Amino acid sequence: MTSRCGSCANRVTSRAAAKMVPPAQPPEEHRGFEVFFVPEERSWYYRDAPDAPTQGASYRSAFQAKLAIDAAL
Repeated sequence: MTSRCGSCANRVTSRAAAKMVPPAQPPEEHRGFEVFFVPEERSWYYRDAPDAPTQGASYRSAFQAKLAIDAAL
């Protein structure tokens, strides 16, 4: 049986956690746009209708997506 020192074990654990898909987030509404999270991409997007295509750019947080909506208006 092999053992790992604390620093190596922590790095392995943190890399494994980084590969996990984050939980789904509920969509939000901002100024008539839907702001939604795609867990597989770990990104937030916005669109003007639930069945419309995304605007193309992705954002690291819902807050950044809302700022992009404000800037576009």
